[in-house]
Amino acid sequence: MQFKIHYKNAAGIALSDVVLKASLSGLMYDFATLRTTGNFDGADGTITWNGGNLADFRNLSPNASGDVEFQINVKSRYVMRTFRDKNFSLQVTAEMETPTVPSSLAAKSLSTVSDISIKINTKTELKAVGYYFDTVVKNSGPLPPKVDQITTYAIHWQLTNFSNDVDDVTIKAVLPEGVGWLNKKAGAGAAALEYNDRTSELTWNVGKLTAGTGVLLDAYEVIFQVGLTPSINKVNMVLPILGESTLTGKDAFTGNDILTTSPSIKTDLPDDPGVGILKSKVQP
Repeated sequence: MQFKIHYKNAAGIALSDVVLKASLSGLMYDFATLRTTGNFDGADGTITWNGGNLADFRNLSPNASGDVEFQINVKSRYVMRTFRDKNFSLQVTAEMETPTVPSSLAAKSLSTVSDISIKINTKTELKAVGYYFDTVVKNSGPLPPKVDQITTYAIHWQLTNFSNDVDDVTIKAVLPEGVGWLNKKAGAGAAALEYNDRTSELTWNVGKLTAGTGVLLDAYEVIFQVGLTPSINKVNMVLPILGESTLTGKDAFTGNDILTTSPSIKTDLPDDPGVGILKSKVQP
């Protein structure tokens, strides 16, 4: 993130020994990446500019203005230890101060303050995995799949959500050609999973997805079974059994839309060690 602080002397007199401080607070700052021309105090997260590192601040003329800048990265991982670690913000409070005071003011110093707060979006992950050899759903049919014979597979949709609650979460995917819905489902989210046989679309109406799901809590999951019946023109092909999965929702803290996708699942089932490429291609 790039920050710029603009300053101007509007006091009508020259200001001497000016000091400008920027205080950074927030668990998601990666202070090791800070780049600045000011002096940084890691104990309190403060950057200071004064006459020692900015010549203008030794004597700031009336109407003189300028900018100071710094840049810093946001941490690549969310800092989540308890359920209170949520709704992260990054704050910057800038304070400019000088001992020079216009004669019309009865004060020992002159100062001004400005601040900004930036909300951090959550990160929501959708993992779509498929199995033939599944511990929850018992599958059947030839492996590798054969023409005009049905082979069933178990699909798992698993949800992880980090720092903010997400509202109105919906996951959708389309069953490809030759794949049928068998109306067999399990897992915590099973009741909210629906299939539209007119559009071949699956919809999981999750609703609210709580911060910490899959991090401090177990991942939220639904499991369902589909059946593949390959046609003769698909021999020696690795076929899709579920199209791309898409998650949509709205971050309850920042108000921003959330969009996450997971790739389509094919008969090679990389997450199932009992299948692999040798058992994935359609046979006559």
